[in-house]
Amino acid sequence: MRGIQGVWAGAVRELLAGARRAGELRERSGGTGPEALLVAAACGLEVLGAATRDRAGLHRRMEALWEWLLPSLVPPGAVGSYRTAAPPAL
Repeated sequence: MRGIQGVWAGAVRELLAGARRAGELRERSGGTGPEALLVAAACGLEVLGAATRDRAGLHRRMEALWEWLLPSLVPPGAVGSYRTAAPPAL
């Protein structure tokens, strides 16, 4: 993978590997399924933002994506330990 997709794929791979090692992923979140889904979704949202010229809305779409995906990736009851939105501006 090249370009931004390659950057996203590498970052997602590293973050998922770290989460797996720390026991922060559901047992069924193995294989390349989570990686493929997260990379495709993130890249798709970026492309959509560019195509619609609504790049400012990218963060809202990413937050909505995480609200749906996070419960399927982390252990039951752990969702509240994570934030799905960007931190408030300082």
